[in-house]
Amino acid sequence: MHSLFSVFDLGYSKQLTGSYQTGLLAFAGLALIALVGLSLVKIRWRTTWGAATMTAARI
Repeated sequence: MHSLFSVFDLGYSKQLTGSYQTGLLAFAGLALIALVGLSLVKIRWRTTWGAATMTAARI
């Protein structure tokens, strides 16, 4: 099983562009997107966790 961005992708990037820079920049961009996404989820989680509307049992 391969990860989303693997060593093969860096090799492919090197083949296309002649440098690893493009692949590494793409990986860094994905890491930043993931960081922003996790930060947004964290904010949402902290504002709703334990809120009365979220913990009230409804049957």
